[in-house]
Amino acid sequence: MPFLRGYAYGTDIEVGVRVNASTKKVEIVPLRDGQRRQFERLERLDAFSIRRNVFVFPMDVRPPQREMSRFLAKMAFEAMFARSSLVLGPGSAMDLLSTEHYDNIRNWARYGNNFKEWPFHYRAYFPEETLMEHPETKKWVQFGFGYDLLLTDDPETYFVFSCHGHEFSINLGGPSIKGYELWLAANGNVSALVEKKGFFVQTLTENGKHKHLLVPILSF
Repeated sequence: MPFLRGYAYGTDIEVGVRVNASTKKVEIVPLRDGQRRQFERLERLDAFSIRRNVFVFPMDVRPPQREMSRFLAKMAFEAMFARSSLVLGPGSAMDLLSTEHYDNIRNWARYGNNFKEWPFHYRAYFPEETLMEHPETKKWVQFGFGYDLLLTDDPETYFVFSCHGHEFSINLGGPSIKGYELWLAANGNVSALVEKKGFFVQTLTENGKHKHLLVPILSF
């Protein structure tokens, strides 16, 4: 796990996340000595449930291509298993994903030695600070991540993953994204996770600052 830099949401306190070498546990630590007391105060507030600490780690949109491709392949394979299990049951889903059709993506995710590369599609679809309404609390919170499987007319199955508006797509059937690019062109470059789910991003201006909201299309 790489060392990550971020900050405590709503503050300027810089933090890092790392794996403790002795305990093997993930821990959040302050990065600036001058902010250590502030960080400890946040921890006390969190312990008393006065403030639920949220730490933000800005995403690097230029991850290593090979590693990101294999990571997407792993997520895609597991998403396909989860979706198939709901319909067929875990046993039948395992049988389906054990067929020859999924050998390539399974081996790419596990070993990464069956192809020179496995391309994926990337685009920044909406701003990282975009807010959405929490389904339970109804409060406006920053959009985190989402994913879905997209079946095109070819037919090909694509795994579409969004993290803070950064959208990645990978083909479960083979190392090609041509079919996804054709689907985008035929559908006005909309997102399978936004417009195809009945949402759009609305931008408002308050006090001279832009605010981006993910809202249902039917509400307007």
